[in-house]
Amino acid sequence: MISDLSAEIIIIGKEILNGFRRDCNVESIARWLLKNGFSLDKVQIIGDIDKDIAEALKLTKARLIFVTGGIGTTRDDRTRFVIADAFKRKLRLSKESVVCLSEKLRKRNVFFTNRYRELCKFPESALRLDNPRGLAEAFILSVKSRAFIVLPGVPFEIESILALPSFNENIRHFFSTKKCEGHILGLVGLRESEIEDICLDIPEFQRGKVSLLPSPGLVYLILQNKKLLPLLKKRFGNYIFTYSGENLEQVVIELLKRQNKTCSVAESCTGGMLGEVLTSVSGASQVFNGGLIVYQNEIKIKELGVSSNTLKNFGAVSKITAKEMACCVRKKMKSDWGIAITGIAGPSGGSKEKPVGTVFIAVSGNKQNTVIKNIFSGDRNIVRISAVRFALNLLRRMILETVK
Repeated sequence: MISDLSAEIIIIGKEILNGFRRDCNVESIARWLLKNGFSLDKVQIIGDIDKDIAEALKLTKARLIFVTGGIGTTRDDRTRFVIADAFKRKLRLSKESVVCLSEKLRKRNVFFTNRYRELCKFPESALRLDNPRGLAEAFILSVKSRAFIVLPGVPFEIESILALPSFNENIRHFFSTKKCEGHILGLVGLRESEIEDICLDIPEFQRGKVSLLPSPGLVYLILQNKKLLPLLKKRFGNYIFTYSGENLEQVVIELLKRQNKTCSVAESCTGGMLGEVLTSVSGASQVFNGGLIVYQNEIKIKELGVSSNTLKNFGAVSKITAKEMACCVRKKMKSDWGIAITGIAGPSGGSKEKPVGTVFIAVSGNKQNTVIKNIFSGDRNIVRISAVRFALNLLRRMILETVK
């Protein structure tokens, strides 16, 4: 059994290497590694060239290596063949794989052809992994003191594989790990520099034992020592939205579920981004009633019910308009909470009084209405993402206030 917990990710695909597609798998794999006590030391991207793939596989010094991509049915999907050749293993047809893949294809009204038969071949001694949401057959291969986890490149397929209890059980055949050895704290409402200033006196921060991963509107703290949790909880309080790495939208949806409350959204400058983020969470239909994209003033009046006098006297980007938008969408969709966003995402449209990045965010409940003005920095997309995350956090904080 392997005891060293170093890890590496090898991403295979010329479309990623050439910049035509963005990799979306490192984050989910890295989180799994941290939660299971592994240290991710290296990530590399390689094109679909056999010798380059083989060289990366042979030169890796990590004990656990995730290999993503190149195990599909097209001619340039060469990963399983290169791995077998690199480690001098013959490819063997798996009867279990044939049965499982045949059943998946039958449900899709697709014939099991020789093209799919190739997916059912694994290097000798490889252990097949279930892929509940895709056709590509994943596997684990042990080579001396290393374990290669070979996965498809499709993000939702990887996420579904990592979430399987059987996946973790299979990994335990190779490694002795303590689950949740690492911790991922999510903080929202504080800048990276502010977090560092608050934690300057903590030895683990001084020694670089805590990693800060900032993104628009929030920061994740990566901890290896759970003894820090009580201290950080005391210092940051409700700025912490997760202790286990969940997304902010997941936390908000679960909070609404626990309180048996619903929400709806009215969006202008974010153009539906808030609604999209909320509905990306499985089970959101239990608590999300719907949303309106009200970009033009006449739509705000006609479809949402905002007063024409409000828009005339205060403008679309104003505290009063944001409040009316939140109240109107809550009442129109019969929700417990209404959230509204109106602002200037840029790069044009700003003025001296209302510069680019000015966004008013409102949350309306049955007994309380809150509107906050922000001036976000960054390009158009960052302003919109920041606004969405601020809105989610404002809703989270207001819900928490009601349950005190």
